[in-house]
Amino acid sequence: MDFEQIEKRIPAYECKEPALLELFEKKNDPPYWGSDHLLTCSLLWPDLYWPLAEQKGAFKDRYINEYKRAKNTNFAKQYGAGKRKVDATAEVHGAYDLIDRGMPLLSALQAKCLRDAERTGWVQTLPDRTVDPKKGYPILASRTEDNRVLSTTPFNYRISGTACWCKNKALIRCSDQLAKWRSEGFDGHMALEIHDEILFDFPRGDDMQENLERALVLKRLMEQSGEDLVPRIPTPVSVEYHARTWAEGVAG
Repeated sequence: MDFEQIEKRIPAYECKEPALLELFEKKNDPPYWGSDHLLTCSLLWPDLYWPLAEQKGAFKDRYINEYKRAKNTNFAKQYGAGKRKVDATAEVHGAYDLIDRGMPLLSALQAKCLRDAERTGWVQTLPDRTVDPKKGYPILASRTEDNRVLSTTPFNYRISGTACWCKNKALIRCSDQLAKWRSEGFDGHMALEIHDEILFDFPRGDDMQENLERALVLKRLMEQSGEDLVPRIPTPVSVEYHARTWAEGVAG
């Protein structure tokens, strides 16, 4: 089970950036078709993008190199790259500023995270209403050799830290549920967690449907993590069933 784009959803819903909310809430509709990479393409190459925006997959098929550069640029910016690195990754002069101007509320949130870290020396995850609705988990900000806050890390720490908090809460809830089921005779276990994925080990059963109800219980327990945040963040979870090999899976 895998949290779907959780590190992109958290800042989008915190700052309520309209374009990002649109692509998450209308993932099967133009102009972005649920893809933040296409949103970035629309900002970096508008003359190429908008004539194809109404056709699903058209831009990616025709301009695959631009799409790949936008994808790499998104990851670079998400994890704290500066202007020079983002511009070089996109191969577009001023790419960093183009993206910021296209998503001003997200840019303002990034700036606020940096200001808060410079003032306090640390950043916070989003608060969890079941722990403290006003304060998140504190994370010490990274610093440069001259003891200044490293400007590329506060936003990343806040978002990645919140995503990790969600995953850890999910681990606790799912572990408790599995322990209850084992006490009732069901041999279910949590085998592994990788980043924002959790691997569960169930008896195979005759087919996927036999244990699907239990899988959906765990799915809901994972998704509850977003409900606990302040503000509430939708954190949908995808499910895959692998009966024989990791190379062959079926979406649940």
